[in-house]
Amino acid sequence: MKKLKAAERRAQIINVSRKLFSEKGFNGTTTREIAEASGVSETVIFQHFASKRELYSAIIDERIQEVGPPISDEAIRARDDAAVFGHYARSLLQRTAEDPTLLRLLYFSALEGHELSDIFYSTHEIKKVMKFVDYIKLRVEEGAFRQLDPVLVARAFTGMFYTYITSEYLFSSTKYYSSRSIDQVVDNFLTVFLHGVVKAS
Repeated sequence: MKKLKAAERRAQIINVSRKLFSEKGFNGTTTREIAEASGVSETVIFQHFASKRELYSAIIDERIQEVGPPISDEAIRARDDAAVFGHYARSLLQRTAEDPTLLRLLYFSALEGHELSDIFYSTHEIKKVMKFVDYIKLRVEEGAFRQLDPVLVARAFTGMFYTYITSEYLFSSTKYYSSRSIDQVVDNFLTVFLHGVVKAS
Protein backbone atom coordinates (compact mmCIF):
# COMPACT_ATOMS: atom_id res chain seq x y z
CA MET A 1 0.00 0.00 0.00
CA LYS A 2 1.32 3.45 -0.94
CA LYS A 3 2.40 5.54 2.02
CA LEU A 4 0.63 8.87 1.98
CA LYS A 5 2.47 12.14 2.38
CA ALA A 6 1.63 14.21 5.47
CA ALA A 7 -0.59 16.62 3.52
CA GLU A 8 -2.39 13.75 1.80
CA ARG A 9 -2.94 11.94 5.10
CA ARG A 10 -4.27 15.13 6.70
CA ALA A 11 -6.69 15.62 3.80
CA GLN A 12 -7.81 11.99 4.07
CA ILE A 13 -8.50 12.35 7.80
CA ILE A 14 -10.50 15.54 7.17
CA ASN A 15 -12.60 13.89 4.46
CA VAL A 16 -13.35 10.83 6.57
CA SER A 17 -14.13 12.97 9.63
CA ARG A 18 -16.40 15.26 7.63
CA LYS A 19 -18.59 12.30 6.72
CA LEU A 20 -18.70 10.90 10.26
CA PHE A 21 -19.35 14.27 11.94
CA SER A 22 -22.13 15.06 9.48
CA GLU A 23 -23.79 11.71 10.27
CA LYS A 24 -23.25 11.53 14.05
CA GLY A 25 -22.31 15.01 15.23
CA PHE A 26 -19.27 16.15 17.17
CA ASN A 27 -20.23 14.50 20.46
CA GLY A 28 -21.36 11.31 18.76
CA THR A 29 -18.11 10.73 16.85
CA THR A 30 -14.99 9.39 18.56
CA THR A 31 -11.38 9.73 17.42
CA ARG A 32 -11.21 5.93 17.49
CA GLU A 33 -13.98 5.76 14.88
CA ILE A 34 -12.21 8.35 12.78
CA ALA A 35 -8.94 6.43 13.02
CA GLU A 36 -10.57 3.12 12.07
CA ALA A 37 -12.41 4.65 9.11
CA SER A 38 -9.17 6.33 7.98
CA GLY A 39 -7.13 3.12 8.34
CA VAL A 40 -4.70 4.67 10.83
CA SER A 41 -4.14 4.69 14.59
CA GLU A 42 -5.45 7.37 16.94
CA THR A 43 -1.83 8.42 17.41
CA VAL A 44 -1.66 9.38 13.74
CA ILE A 45 -4.83 11.45 14.12
CA PHE A 46 -3.22 13.42 16.95
CA GLN A 47 -0.04 13.89 14.97
CA HIS A 48 -2.06 16.00 12.56
CA PHE A 49 -4.59 17.51 14.96
CA ALA A 50 -4.00 18.36 18.61
CA SER A 51 -7.61 17.58 19.50
CA LYS A 52 -10.93 16.52 18.07
CA ARG A 53 -12.02 20.15 18.33
CA GLU A 54 -9.08 21.25 16.15
CA LEU A 55 -10.01 18.63 13.57
CA TYR A 56 -13.64 19.78 13.57
CA SER A 57 -12.53 23.38 13.20
CA ALA A 58 -10.30 22.45 10.24
CA ILE A 59 -13.27 20.82 8.49
CA ILE A 60 -15.47 23.90 8.84
CA ASP A 61 -12.62 26.25 7.85
CA GLU A 62 -11.99 24.17 4.74
CA ARG A 63 -15.64 24.22 3.73
CA ILE A 64 -15.82 27.99 4.19
CA GLN A 65 -12.79 28.43 1.94
CA GLU A 66 -14.43 26.23 -0.69
CA VAL A 67 -17.55 28.38 -0.65
CA GLY A 68 -15.83 31.63 -1.62
CA PRO A 69 -17.54 35.04 -1.77
CA PRO A 70 -21.24 34.54 -2.63
CA ILE A 71 -22.25 38.18 -3.19
CA SER A 72 -21.21 39.85 -6.44
CA ASP A 73 -19.46 43.21 -5.98
CA GLU A 74 -19.93 43.86 -9.69
CA ALA A 75 -23.70 43.46 -9.34
CA ILE A 76 -23.67 45.81 -6.34
CA ARG A 77 -21.88 48.50 -8.34
CA ALA A 78 -24.35 48.05 -11.20
CA ARG A 79 -27.34 48.21 -8.79
CA ASP A 80 -28.55 44.95 -10.32
CA ASP A 81 -30.87 43.81 -7.53
CA ALA A 82 -31.73 40.47 -9.12
CA ALA A 83 -28.05 39.65 -9.61
CA VAL A 84 -27.02 40.77 -6.10
CA PHE A 85 -29.51 38.48 -4.42
CA GLY A 86 -29.66 35.84 -7.15
CA HIS A 87 -25.91 35.22 -7.24
CA TYR A 88 -25.92 34.40 -3.54
CA ALA A 89 -29.06 32.26 -3.74
CA ARG A 90 -27.86 30.21 -6.70
CA SER A 91 -24.45 29.69 -5.09
CA LEU A 92 -26.01 28.54 -1.81
CA LEU A 93 -28.36 26.07 -3.51
CA GLN A 94 -25.72 24.67 -5.86
CA ARG A 95 -23.06 24.08 -3.24
CA THR A 96 -25.56 22.53 -0.81
CA ALA A 97 -26.86 20.21 -3.53
CA GLU A 98 -23.30 19.15 -4.36
CA ASP A 99 -22.35 18.56 -0.73
CA PRO A 100 -24.82 19.10 2.16
CA THR A 101 -22.10 18.21 4.70
CA LEU A 102 -21.53 21.77 5.95
CA LEU A 103 -25.25 22.24 6.55
CA ARG A 104 -25.43 19.08 8.64
CA LEU A 105 -22.22 19.94 10.51
CA LEU A 106 -23.49 23.39 11.45
CA TYR A 107 -26.87 22.10 12.62
CA PHE A 108 -25.20 19.43 14.73
CA SER A 109 -22.87 22.09 16.18
CA ALA A 110 -25.75 24.39 17.09
CA LEU A 111 -27.87 21.61 18.62
CA GLU A 112 -24.92 20.30 20.62
CA GLY A 113 -24.07 23.79 21.85
CA HIS A 114 -20.66 23.54 20.21
CA GLU A 115 -18.73 26.81 20.01
CA LEU A 116 -17.80 26.24 16.37
CA SER A 117 -21.32 27.10 15.26
CA ASP A 118 -20.87 30.48 16.97
CA ILE A 119 -17.47 30.91 15.32
CA PHE A 120 -18.95 30.19 11.89
CA TYR A 121 -21.89 32.53 12.42
CA SER A 122 -19.81 35.42 13.78
CA THR A 123 -16.96 35.22 11.27
CA HIS A 124 -18.80 34.19 8.11
CA GLU A 125 -22.59 34.38 8.20
CA ILE A 126 -22.89 37.79 9.88
CA LYS A 127 -20.48 39.36 7.37
CA LYS A 128 -22.60 38.06 4.52
CA VAL A 129 -25.87 39.29 6.02
CA MET A 130 -24.37 42.71 6.80
CA LYS A 131 -23.23 43.06 3.21
CA PHE A 132 -26.87 42.61 2.19
CA VAL A 133 -27.89 45.10 4.90
CA ASP A 134 -25.51 47.73 3.51
CA TYR A 135 -26.83 47.20 0.00
CA ILE A 136 -30.47 47.40 1.13
CA LYS A 137 -29.73 50.62 3.04
CA LEU A 138 -28.18 52.07 -0.10
CA ARG A 139 -31.18 51.13 -2.24
CA VAL A 140 -33.57 52.59 0.36
CA GLU A 141 -31.62 55.87 0.32
CA GLU A 142 -31.77 55.89 -3.48
CA GLY A 143 -35.53 55.42 -3.37
CA ALA A 144 -35.47 52.03 -5.12
CA PHE A 145 -36.60 50.06 -2.03
CA ARG A 146 -39.37 50.81 0.43
CA GLN A 147 -38.59 52.20 3.90
CA LEU A 148 -38.15 48.92 5.77
CA ASP A 149 -35.71 47.67 8.39
CA PRO A 150 -32.65 46.58 6.32
CA VAL A 151 -31.58 43.97 8.89
CA LEU A 152 -35.00 42.31 8.91
CA VAL A 153 -35.21 42.46 5.12
CA ALA A 154 -31.78 40.82 4.76
CA ARG A 155 -32.71 38.14 7.29
CA ALA A 156 -36.02 37.52 5.53
CA PHE A 157 -34.19 36.94 2.25
CA THR A 158 -31.53 34.59 3.60
CA GLY A 159 -34.18 32.89 5.74
CA MET A 160 -36.21 31.88 2.69
CA PHE A 161 -33.31 29.92 1.26
CA TYR A 162 -32.07 28.44 4.53
CA THR A 163 -35.59 27.21 5.28
CA TYR A 164 -35.72 25.66 1.82
CA ILE A 165 -32.39 23.83 2.02
CA THR A 166 -33.11 22.69 5.57
CA SER A 167 -36.38 21.09 4.49
CA GLU A 168 -34.71 19.60 1.39
CA TYR A 169 -31.60 18.10 2.99
CA LEU A 170 -32.53 17.51 6.62
CA PHE A 171 -36.22 16.63 6.34
CA SER A 172 -36.24 15.13 2.82
CA SER A 173 -39.13 17.33 1.69
CA THR A 174 -38.98 15.82 -1.80
CA LYS A 175 -41.05 12.98 -0.32
CA TYR A 176 -43.91 15.46 -0.06
CA TYR A 177 -43.29 18.02 -2.83
CA SER A 178 -42.37 17.52 -6.45
CA SER A 179 -38.76 18.39 -7.24
CA ARG A 180 -37.86 21.84 -8.55
CA SER A 181 -34.71 22.91 -10.38
CA ILE A 182 -32.34 25.43 -8.80
CA ASP A 183 -33.32 27.98 -11.44
CA GLN A 184 -37.01 27.52 -10.64
CA VAL A 185 -36.41 27.98 -6.91
CA VAL A 186 -34.22 31.06 -7.38
CA ASP A 187 -36.56 32.70 -9.92
CA ASN A 188 -39.68 32.19 -7.80
CA PHE A 189 -38.10 33.23 -4.51
CA LEU A 190 -36.52 36.32 -6.09
CA THR A 191 -39.87 37.32 -7.56
CA VAL A 192 -41.54 36.99 -4.16
CA PHE A 193 -38.73 38.89 -2.44
CA LEU A 194 -38.35 41.73 -4.94
CA HIS A 195 -41.95 42.08 -6.20
CA GLY A 196 -44.28 40.20 -3.83
CA VAL A 197 -47.09 37.85 -4.77
CA VAL A 198 -49.95 40.33 -5.22
CA LYS A 199 -50.57 41.03 -8.89
CA ALA A 200 -50.44 44.70 -9.83
CA SER A 201 -53.85 46.07 -10.76
